[in-house]
Amino acid sequence: MASDEAKPVLTKEEKAVKKAAKLAKKLAKEQAKAEAEGSDSSVKKEKKHKKEKKEKKSKKRSREADDDNDETDPAEDTAESEVEAPATKKVKSENATHVGGEENPSLDNFRICDETKKNLQARGIHTLFPIQAMTFDKILDGKDLMGRARTGMGKTLAFALPVIELLLKDKRPRSRGRAPRVVCMAPTRELAKQVASEFELTGPSLSTVCIYGGASYQSQNNAFRSGVDILVGTTGRVIDHIDRGNLRLHNCEFLILDEADTMLEMGFR
Repeated sequence: MASDEAKPVLTKEEKAVKKAAKLAKKLAKEQAKAEAEGSDSSVKKEKKHKKEKKEKKSKKRSREADDDNDETDPAEDTAESEVEAPATKKVKSENATHVGGEENPSLDNFRICDETKKNLQARGIHTLFPIQAMTFDKILDGKDLMGRARTGMGKTLAFALPVIELLLKDKRPRSRGRAPRVVCMAPTRELAKQVASEFELTGPSLSTVCIYGGASYQSQNNAFRSGVDILVGTTGRVIDHIDRGNLRLHNCEFLILDEADTMLEMGFR
């Protein structure tokens, strides 16, 4: 009698990679859903506009046909203004991020240590962009999240800053050969270098290592042996090091997928 084949047991590293792929897929679905909702919203607004236009024309014809009332009732226009004004204010408050009445709040409004503030101010950073202000406290409090913002709005610092703060507050010994507590994956070498640079400039006292294809495995292995706090790398090279047994993820506390939709398009699932 043939025996059933035993199911393969996944290692922690393999589970982490699978989890990353699931998160990336979820992000892509959320983005598609948001785009679809935006499209539906535009269609609804257009229909509403046409309906209002039609109603106004109908009212105008009724007023012109009414011989007993040939003047416009001012109360009608006033009521419309009072209804529309709150809606305008509501849209404005949803699109802008205000902390203490500021759209781009000062660093002093956040739980940022003096060491990090000095590093940021030395680079001319004295306030946070909306995406950074919105995500800082959530990440610092240990929440999982997905964020989207246009290019140039500070997405990298949005996840790097709170993660660096959490690492600096944890005073555990930084032993030689320690496995990374932060793993950030990016789709391209250029983006990986850019993200690693942001981590290094904001948290220079932490060990940041950047790995990507085309570079020597030996030099990257040497960096692992010295000990890593933050690992930034292209998805393919991260997986290669896991498969070779050079990289262990048992110490990983923060998993970051930068431009997850691009990684899905490249076939990493």
